[in-house]
Amino acid sequence: MPCIAIVSSNISAGDVLDPRPGRRAGDAARLRELGTALAGLQHDVRLYAVRDDPALPEGRRLGGGLAFRTVETGDGAAPEAGAAGWLATHWALGDWAPDVVHALGWRAGRASISAARDRGAAVIQAFGGAVAADAERARISRALGRLADRVVVGSGAELETLVRWGVPRGRISHVPPGVDPVRFHPSGPVAPRSVDVPRLLVVGRPAPQHGHADLAAALRLVPGAECVALGAEADDAAWLAGVAAAAGVADRFVAVPPVPPADLPAWYRSADVVVCPARTPTRHAPVLEAMASGVPIVATAVGGLVDAVVDGLTGDLVAAGSPRALGAAIRRMLRDDVRRMSYATAALDRARHCYSWTRCATQLAGVYTAALPAAAAPDDRIPAAPDADRAAAALPEPDRAPVDA
Repeated sequence: MPCIAIVSSNISAGDVLDPRPGRRAGDAARLRELGTALAGLQHDVRLYAVRDDPALPEGRRLGGGLAFRTVETGDGAAPEAGAAGWLATHWALGDWAPDVVHALGWRAGRASISAARDRGAAVIQAFGGAVAADAERARISRALGRLADRVVVGSGAELETLVRWGVPRGRISHVPPGVDPVRFHPSGPVAPRSVDVPRLLVVGRPAPQHGHADLAAALRLVPGAECVALGAEADDAAWLAGVAAAAGVADRFVAVPPVPPADLPAWYRSADVVVCPARTPTRHAPVLEAMASGVPIVATAVGGLVDAVVDGLTGDLVAAGSPRALGAAIRRMLRDDVRRMSYATAALDRARHCYSWTRCATQLAGVYTAALPAAAAPDDRIPAAPDADRAAAALPEPDRAPVDA
């Protein structure tokens, strides 16, 4: 079995070793779940993330056959260059080196490609489930897609976007993400709520592109229901309060700060309907977690949400940017107990059978195996564009947060 290094630039070492409430704690939990699933297939897996606290240990065994190592970036202006140098030295001089490097994020791709070249390791690039629609990101995606041995995407929409941007279709593999059925399931503690007030739940950072303003407007069409926006930091909560007040639903739209990953399942269980009103392609982890918790979905038909939600079976899909359509779908769902129960049952079944981490890890293992011959014969790779190295080196600064943040 190949040795696998998973290098992430979307989270830090502190997110893995000392998690705090917030979205990145959830991302770190999912990273550990993926690593554990790969280790369960007898792969030797090590996770890497950049050190963000000098007090953190250099490494740690995480259990389940999984190991973690902090990455040092030095004091240079380009952290990815420092990370590349550290990884190359660490793998050259240490007692362990990867056969496959799986890069999660833009900076991770830049560092991994540079560090892995000298070792002949295959590089798998992932962009985090959502891609931005600007020219600079397109140029960088094309460069990384041509330099990596394989590109992994989490949705059909992401695949089509990368192909449109010039990443060769034959090098892209669609591997849906996973969800942990041990953490997310219908039975267990439930977050406090009024039994007489229907509850809608939206999970993630409030932002215009995430559709919270559309949801506030839609709530006007759903009298008597409350909506909890889980994951709102202080600044986000202030913005959301203004949006709710403008829509006339300030007393029914509640902002709740991020919670530890262990508390998140209880919030899903407290909801009658989970809503994902995104206007642009976004991560669909909250939808998968809701499905695994046995909660029906109302979502917009964008990005990976189209793959995750089977319209009319596990939830309802509506046009993005339409509060009227969103409100009508939510109102119909809340008024029909049979529909909600049917959707919830189908959603739970779909999450367990189509989005298990074991299935995700098995598919990734196939991608890794296919990439190894390409890494061993670099002349067979599709040539990179002339400006590929320059494009890869020009990664924008916001990479530390996922693109859809």
